[in-house]
Amino acid sequence: HSSHRHTCVPPSWAFAIAHRRRIFATRLPRPFHIPTKSRMSEEHWLQLHEELLQLLQAEGLQEVLDQKEYHLLEEGDEVLCAIAERAWSQLQAGTSEGGVGCKRLYAATQLCLAISKGKRAEASGDQELAREALRCADMAQIVGGTVDLSCETADRLVHWLQEQGHLPLKCAASDGDRLNDDIRQVSFPDIKLESTIIREFDLSPEDFKTKYFKTDTPVVLKGRAAGWPAYEKWAKASFWVQTVGPRTFPIELDNSATAESLVEEPMTMQEFVQSYLQTDDAGRSSANKVAYLAQHDIFDRIPVLLDDVAVPEECLRCGGVEKANCWIGTAGTITPLHFDTYDNLLCQIVGYKYVKLFSREQTPYLYCESGKDFSSTRAQRNISAVDVENPDVAKFPEMAKAVGYDVVLSPGDVLFIPQRYWHYVRSLSPSVSVNFWF
Repeated sequence: HSSHRHTCVPPSWAFAIAHRRRIFATRLPRPFHIPTKSRMSEEHWLQLHEELLQLLQAEGLQEVLDQKEYHLLEEGDEVLCAIAERAWSQLQAGTSEGGVGCKRLYAATQLCLAISKGKRAEASGDQELAREALRCADMAQIVGGTVDLSCETADRLVHWLQEQGHLPLKCAASDGDRLNDDIRQVSFPDIKLESTIIREFDLSPEDFKTKYFKTDTPVVLKGRAAGWPAYEKWAKASFWVQTVGPRTFPIELDNSATAESLVEEPMTMQEFVQSYLQTDDAGRSSANKVAYLAQHDIFDRIPVLLDDVAVPEECLRCGGVEKANCWIGTAGTITPLHFDTYDNLLCQIVGYKYVKLFSREQTPYLYCESGKDFSSTRAQRNISAVDVENPDVAKFPEMAKAVGYDVVLSPGDVLFIPQRYWHYVRSLSPSVSVNFWF
């Protein structure tokens, strides 16, 4: 897979202590005094980011990049935290001000905090400080994108916590060890026979290419992923807690058919699993809330998970994989009706999902227009304004003319979604899926 990154533990950080009395805060250029006005321009954020990098280079950033050394002192943490907090507040406000510069500045300060806290954690043996440093490294990745230095910093912290016996984490003994794919707990939608998608058993990759890929025809490859290691391993809560428990991820809460209702909250995988996904022996979930780790590049951040899946041969025969995403969530998570510009193999690993599809010919009935009556999130014109399972027939009367297809994916199933094919997805149980764009 093209996103695979060979993971190695970086050499020990050779933190210099000769500069312990240097006060980082006093060396900050004037623009780093946090402004009191409620908004800062894109140009201002970019200026702050550039000056921060220049300052960090003077303080030894180049040695971080080249030799994993770092000279920033803990006295600077307070200033970095203030910068990061201001940038985060503006990002959370969801305004257009700040933009890329705001994200870059936030990611840069989080990475600096990760290395600074990591230095002190290793020196003092403080596992809580190491976890704080790990969270900072993860936030740098989440907001700023996956970059080598933040990945290596996180890898180093995880390795140190393992060496000290603080990892792997364990699930509480009183909890069940399933994400709950028990079919008895699932409420399935009514599906008309004439609207079901073709199912194929033991279809060869070459026949897939000829019969379905070249004709842009959806198909379910039954049991195609059932032989992957993930099929058994990923259904266990303990696997996620032990493998990536202390790592932080962006979790969408209170998901519904409208994207505007989402609230994204950073939390560790341990918190996510034990608060939302884990079930007791009776199959009851930990919380009656909807939570979703959606379309996440988890394989770039946690490459060891690639060992548990296999890039489908169908992708390789039809041009090769562009990107893989992971989707982990409770029952009730919804991806609104939309289309992608890639061909897509949606691989169901754990649990059950309901998918409704419409061909591109149905687009005139699906209300994808942007404008005053629709959210700005639909500006790309690839998201429908219609709640597929509960359409407002008065507001969207043409939707009644749309002809679609329905399918319920079981563990091990793989669904081919041709490019520009509209699809709506709802989890019927706690669920883990992987999709490959190709």
